[in-house]
Parts: sequence; C-alpha cells; structure tokens
Amino acid sequence: MISINAKHPTLTVGIPTYNESGHIERVIRGFLATDYPNLIEVFVTDGGSTDNTEDIVKKL
Repeated sequence: MISINAKHPTLTVGIPTYNESGHIERVIRGFLATDYPNLIEVFVTDGGSTDNTEDIVKKL
C-alpha cells in the first residue's frame, strides 16, 4: 500500500511522444533524477514514431 503524504503526494508522470528521439532520453532522465520523494512511475506513450524513440525508451 502506498502511504499518503500531504506534503509530497504520490506522482505519476505521463509523457506522450512522437518522433522525439532527439529529446526523450533527456526528458525521462530529468524526471528520474528529480529529488521529489514520491515519484511513483513514469509512463511513456508513443504515437507511432518512425524514428528510434521507442528503442531509446526501452533501453532506459
């Protein structure tokens, strides 16, 4: 069970992508490196990119 903390509520980040291979690694790593204590998950959805966005996300 996840505890509720009024000062730092739990946080899920959703990142929609489409051909973001030049930026997605920096964006995801930025969220993962945050000092926010209750970051629970980072969701990345892809809208059918034709570059290597999906491969970059999978390796992270």
